Amino acid sequence: MEKLKGFTGKYIYGTSRDPTSLQGNTSKSSTKFGKIGLGICYDLEFPESARALALKGAQIIFYSSAQPEPMGNHVDAYIKSRAGENCLYVCHSNRTGREGKMTFFGQSQIVSPWCEVLARKNSGTGLAIAQIDLSLIKRLSKKKLPYLRQLMPSTYAKM
Repeated sequence: MEKLKGFTGKYIYGTSRDPTSLQGNTSKSSTKFGKIGLGICYDLEFPESARALALKGAQIIFYSSAQPEPMGNHVDAYIKSRAGENCLYVCHSNRTGREGKMTFFGQSQIVSPWCEVLARKNSGTGLAIAQIDLSLIKRLSKKKLPYLRQLMPSTYAKM
């Protein structure tokens, strides 16, 4: 098993951070399976954290979450958006069960750069398993989804 470099979540629910602190606060490691990026729960809801990982070369981003109901539709949209807008795979694992008044809905899934759900475990414990093709990223990013190459940071307002 390969040890991933130190990881710190970028966003912590209910706190405010300086958005410019994202730079350098992303974790990406090269493994025999590809270049892996890591995110946690609330990171998924901010496109900048996934973009920072993609710009560092991540091909797959893994998110571990404890998203409660009623966030299911939001999480679905976020996962597909992060995969499509960054031309990479997103693997999302979400907690299931109850704790106090909160219910965690599961919905773990693997999504392709085409925003296709390749595997999904709707509820309960279990695994979402899919075969992925990392060469798809290179093919798509050259012609169909060139978003990272066409960024124009100079046009963005300072955050």
